[in-house]
Amino acid sequence: ADRAFNARQQIAAEEGKDVDVQWKMSNPNVLTVTYPSGEVVERKVTKRSASHDEQTMEFSEYSRIATLSSGGSLIGRGGGPGIAARWVRGKLKLAGPGSAEGIVLDYVLPPQQPDPAAATMKLKYRLKLR
Repeated sequence: ADRAFNARQQIAAEEGKDVDVQWKMSNPNVLTVTYPSGEVVERKVTKRSASHDEQTMEFSEYSRIATLSSGGSLIGRGGGPGIAARWVRGKLKLAGPGSAEGIVLDYVLPPQQPDPAAATMKLKYRLKLR
């Protein structure tokens, strides 16, 4: 998968912004997004898992997100970057020949609080793939 292309398309669809995305296959856990305003967001996957059987597939990805504001100044307390986390997990099951259905849960978490109950944003996606 081309994570840079996918991230660029997702941000364009969700935020309506044309962004520069840096990602390398040689270091697939780090993705850096630069917004037109100069803001830089680095996403680093720190945990990833996947499992499957003949009928289902489950996946989980936990990322650290560091945000630097435009003009080189830093967002956050004490002059450091703004730090948050994101946990995406999902489950898909076969729904028939050539199709699958599932659900994806996406949590944006404050620093040092990996509990989904502490999430500052929770998204739920229902998927139908054909």
